[in-house]
Amino acid sequence: MIDITANDELISLTTAAKLFPGSRGAARTHPATITRWILTGLRRTDGKIIKLAGARMGYRWFTTIKALNELSGELSSIPIATTDTPQMSSGDIAAANQECARMGA
Repeated sequence: MIDITANDELISLTTAAKLFPGSRGAARTHPATITRWILTGLRRTDGKIIKLAGARMGYRWFTTIKALNELSGELSSIPIATTDTPQMSSGDIAAANQECARMGA
C-alpha cells in the first residue's frame, strides 16, 4: 500500500512501464504488466508472491519509484537453492577408484 501523503512522487503505470525494457521483441513493458504486478504479483523461485505497491484513485493506478525499487530488491534477494549432495564414504571412493582402474581410466 502506498501512503499518498508521503513525500514520494506518484507516477502513472504508463510512466512506470517506460522505465523497463520490453521482452519478446517489445520496445517497452506494457502498462497492463505493471497493473498485474500490483494485483497478482510476481512469483519468486522460492514460491513467495511479491506484489508491487500501488494506489488506485478513481479508475487510475499509481505507484512510486520507491515501490519499484523495493520490488526489484525483493526479487533480487532470492536465496539460491542449494541441493545437498550425499557424502561418499571412503569405501565408496575406493570402489569407484577400482572400477575406474578396471575400465582403464
